[in-house]
Amino acid sequence: MTAQVAVCSPSLGEGVPLGEDVRLLTAPDRLRARLSPEGFRTAMRDATEVAIADLRRHGCGVAALLADFGRRVRYFNTFGGSSMPIAAAGAVLDELEERGLVAQGARNGDRIRAGLARATAGFEQVAQVRGEGLYIGVDLVEDADAFAPATWLAEEVVNRLRERHVLISSAGPAETC
Repeated sequence: MTAQVAVCSPSLGEGVPLGEDVRLLTAPDRLRARLSPEGFRTAMRDATEVAIADLRRHGCGVAALLADFGRRVRYFNTFGGSSMPIAAAGAVLDELEERGLVAQGARNGDRIRAGLARATAGFEQVAQVRGEGLYIGVDLVEDADAFAPATWLAEEVVNRLRERHVLISSAGPAETC
C-alpha cells in the first residue's frame, strides 16, 4: 500500500503511520475498484494479505479474506452466519465472468480516460487523468508545477455536474481528485 493511497483512505483514519514495508492491503469501505480476480492480479500482485470487508450487493453483506493471513491468524467478521450471501456473491462473480464485464469495464474505462484527457487538454488546472477500469480520477491543481491542490475547483466541478444530474465525488487528502 502506498502512502498516497493510505492518505486518501478515510477508513484508515487520520495520521495512521505506515511501516516502510507494509504488506497488508485493505479495500476501503466504499472502494469498488479492482475487486475482480483480474484486478487483483494486475493491481495487487505484491500484496500477501488482502482483506475485503462489508461488500454490499443488493443488501447482502459479504466479507472475505484472501491470503495466508487466515492460516496464521484467526479471521472473524459479522457476516459469517449464513450461506445465502455467499451464494449471492458467487452468482455475481459468475455473471462478471460469463458476460466479460471486467474486460468491458476496462475497455470503457480506457475510452472514458482518453476522452477526459482530450477534453481537459490545455487546462492548466488539470494535472492528470488516471485510473483503473471504471475507477477514474482527475487531479485538479492550482499550480501544476507544485501540484498544489485546487479544492475549491473540485467542489465546483462536483456541484456543477450534480446540477446536470451527473453524480461524482471528490477524494484524496485535499478532496481534489
